[in-house]
Parts: sequence; C-alpha cells; structure tokens
Amino acid sequence: MIALKDTIYDRLKPLLAEAKGKANAITIDQLAMRLDLTKTHPVTGVPVPDRRPVETALQKHWGAFPFLLVSGSPGIWIPAGADEINSFIHNIRSRHVSLREKDNETCRKARALGFPEQDGRFVDPAEVTQTEMFA
Repeated sequence: MIALKDTIYDRLKPLLAEAKGKANAITIDQLAMRLDLTKTHPVTGVPVPDRRPVETALQKHWGAFPFLLVSGSPGIWIPAGADEINSFIHNIRSRHVSLREKDNETCRKARALGFPEQDGRFVDPAEVTQTEMFA
C-alpha cells in the first residue's frame, strides 16, 4: 500500500484522463483499487478500497488537473459536452444552497438555545467568562 498522499495526484492523472464522458466515469472505489489503495475490512478480513487518500487528493488537487473534471453519481469524468458541464454546475449550486440553508438554520437554532458566540464560533455557556458576557 502506498501511503504518500502527495504521489496520488500524479498517479490519478492518467486514470482520470481515460474517463472521457459520463459513460466512462470512474468511481472513487475503482480509483482506489487501481492505485492499490486498500485496507482490510474489520469483519470479513477482505481487502476493500481505501477511499480516503483518493478523496483527499481529489479535493486538494481538483483544480490542478490539466483537464476539466466533473462528478456525479456515476463517478468522476472529463465532460464530453456542455450538457455534462451544466449538469455538474447545477448540482454543485443546488448543494451549496442546501448547505447554506442548513448552516443558517443550525446557527439560528444554536442562538435561540442560548449558545454564545466567541470569535465566530459557538461556545458552551460555561466557557464564557463574566467579563466577556458584559463587554
């Protein structure tokens, strides 16, 4: 098993370059297996894909690949046309809106429950000193 995460980017490039069009998408599990990144399943003892190093490399280097990548339920691929690009952008924007709504609702409810904020983060009420409360 290769543990150097920085080398994964270079090893991913040729694999992703083959994934042209949605029909040829490659999944994270497939990438991990082709890179020989496996771990042992705790119950069965069978080797299973170790997704984390691949996910980390993709997240860290998404914009550094020398080609445009998109992703969706079939996996990751180089888009074959504008429809695939637009579909990906629509999906990301929809998720962004959903995450922003969850973020706003979580903050609203935390404030309503009385959690104070300090330096842009919520803290337990006991962590706020008397001086900070009356500042």
